[in-house]
Amino acid sequence: MTQAGEDAFSERLAEELVLLYLRLNGYLTLGGYLLHRPLDEGEGLRTEIDALAVRFPTQREPLHGGPWSQQANDPVLVLPADARVVDFVVAEVKTGRRQPRFNDPLLKEDADAQRNLEDLLSMLGCFGDQEDLHSAGTEIIRQLRSPPTGRPATYDLKDERTRIRFILFWEPQGQQTSNRHFIGISHVIEFIENRTRPGVACADYSRWHAKWRGLHRHVLEALDEASLAGRSLRDLASLCDEVLRRLGAEAADGW
Repeated sequence: MTQAGEDAFSERLAEELVLLYLRLNGYLTLGGYLLHRPLDEGEGLRTEIDALAVRFPTQREPLHGGPWSQQANDPVLVLPADARVVDFVVAEVKTGRRQPRFNDPLLKEDADAQRNLEDLLSMLGCFGDQEDLHSAGTEIIRQLRSPPTGRPATYDLKDERTRIRFILFWEPQGQQTSNRHFIGISHVIEFIENRTRPGVACADYSRWHAKWRGLHRHVLEALDEASLAGRSLRDLASLCDEVLRRLGAEAADGW
């Protein structure tokens, strides 16, 4: 596989990891949401959103017959219980060395960016008033262009029961840092590994009889095997190599 191919696969794998991370934390997810161009502007896309997700304030995953009454969510992602809001997440996943940011069609200082963001917010279905929608788009663009310190771009609706957060997922290379708030891909992998490790509540998710398919199955089996062997696959590059190896072996076996 060429370097470009490996980079593209690494990005795809990171997106799948983030979708799984959101899912394990009680979010309903939609991956790869596309904003299409209007007919009079020709074919193509305005932009793509890696993931849309929503979690409701009383969400929990009960467990029965074990030492825990319910699955523990990740406080790095999930809002504290006293927030009591419907939590929408717009997620962007970055894997390169460049500083992470949302795509330019949501950031440019023109009417198109405002329209793109308002169309995206309309997809969430939480705005009943066009004026509120426009105000939200204006405020979110302001925050995306000038990121707040220590938190993602955030907008609370007037009803005080709904919050929208624009969260970046990224893995710094070496000594890289960012002035934008982000959740590290290595943290995502660590959470998934801990939740699916043999002997804990979600262990069956990575067993042969589980219903996982595609990349998620290969990811969980790779983490499972590494855990049993006392190894770590918590960096994206190592996990990517292992999943590619498994995909190659599967293809050779005729699956």
